[in-house]
Amino acid sequence: MYHKSMKVLIALDDVNGGGTEHAALQWIRLCHREEFDVAVCTLYGLGELEHNYAVVGCPVHFFDVKKVGYFKAARALKRLLWEQRPDAIVCVSGGTRALVPWLAKRAGVPARILYFANPKIMEDRRVHYFQRLQVMFATHFQACSREVAANIKELYAADPVDLILNGVDMRRFPVAEKPNHNGRVRILTIGSYRVAKNHEEKIRIAAHLESTGLDFVIQIAGNGTDRAAFEKHVAVAGLAHRFELLGWRPDIPELLQAADIFLHTSRYEGHCIAVLEGLASGTPCVLYDLVVLDEIDPERGAFAAVANGDAAAAAQAILRLTRDREEARRLSVCGRELVATRFPAEFSVRAWENSLKRAVGVE
Repeated sequence: MYHKSMKVLIALDDVNGGGTEHAALQWIRLCHREEFDVAVCTLYGLGELEHNYAVVGCPVHFFDVKKVGYFKAARALKRLLWEQRPDAIVCVSGGTRALVPWLAKRAGVPARILYFANPKIMEDRRVHYFQRLQVMFATHFQACSREVAANIKELYAADPVDLILNGVDMRRFPVAEKPNHNGRVRILTIGSYRVAKNHEEKIRIAAHLESTGLDFVIQIAGNGTDRAAFEKHVAVAGLAHRFELLGWRPDIPELLQAADIFLHTSRYEGHCIAVLEGLASGTPCVLYDLVVLDEIDPERGAFAAVANGDAAAAAQAILRLTRDREEARRLSVCGRELVATRFPAEFSVRAWENSLKRAVGVE
């Protein structure tokens, strides 16, 4: 029997409001506090997301590499590890540099866990290099999907790998009637401005929709270094009036409730929390098909999936759902039911807790 709280330190890399950070916040918010004493450390800043951790009552240790330099940050992190003496450290991929698990090993942290969320590690050689180093100092592994688990087993001989699927707290997405926008169709997408999220496809989809005469707006919730380039491309296409770039938003449930369609065009995903939230909200979803959708809904019955890169098909699916209210209503009900039964937040958090217990030898 485990009588004292397990001290867990979650090490985040650059905090940008993405899926891995979302998963970490959910672990913190819903874990059994009498069993787990959780804190967070990051080397690259929290920015506008700092209040998220205050809300869940989680201590945050922030070492700003960009201001103090790598070696000072490393010394500060080493001091923290010696002072806190955590039972386990979870390095959330994206990925925290090899420095973190190496220091954790030197400080005697018994369970050094790597959490992987990127199914295309080999496409970013820099990330692949650092994660290969991390594996040398790790004792246990977690993955957000079966695809990711298979990849890291093949790449790094990581075994065993605990599966921690994403989940959604359905209390954040109550059933409610969609507002009337005077005929204008609101299409919402969520994701940072980077290559994997493939926001450029929205421009192609918007061009197809524009030619049909549909009155619509595509809203993008997210930030990123490529936002300025995206804005230029939208302007060059003459479609600025069809886009609203919302930046990072804390009110995703409300945005989804106000949307008529959820659109997702990523090139790849680990186990996409944005898609799960779109489904949970009851908003009809139009998705570029991905391998991970086999794990979410292999029959593709809870959303409209089109071939990845087929902007014309995505536009047609959006048009169909705006005109066929019965089909839109069916997808709404199926999406909510799918997430509520297969991907509730409690399943994800309990899987994470059990993984931690196994890592420190407690059952």
